[in-house]
Amino acid sequence: MSKRPSFFRRILLIDKKLQLSLLVCAFYISVVFTSFTFIAATLLGRISREINPHLYFESLIVVLVGGLVATIAAIYLMLVTTNRIAGPLYRLRTEFIRVRSGGAPQKITIRKDDMLEEVIGEYNRMVESLNKDRS
Repeated sequence: MSKRPSFFRRILLIDKKLQLSLLVCAFYISVVFTSFTFIAATLLGRISREINPHLYFESLIVVLVGGLVATIAAIYLMLVTTNRIAGPLYRLRTEFIRVRSGGAPQKITIRKDDMLEEVIGEYNRMVESLNKDRS
């Protein structure tokens, strides 16, 4: 069985509510950024239209394509970033549910690029302490 690259995620949307709300924020930010860029290009285009009319339309196309690429990149980066946050939260939540149902606390492992390492580390130290107290 071949090992998957570390950037590959089996499930990108782990916590849909959290991740989609952050994706919407990233989308709004990229739309605002693209709008300001479009306005700036339009103003520059009006100046350049007097010099070369074809330059105006070329600059608008470049701005629109650039805005689209920036929007797609922002959504992808936000999806990857939220996955690194939602993954550990999901593991922590499922472990809490398992312990509440009567299971013994177990350590949680996370990927090396995941966020919330300190929180998971504290949880794992708590589990170690509980296991020592039970022994």
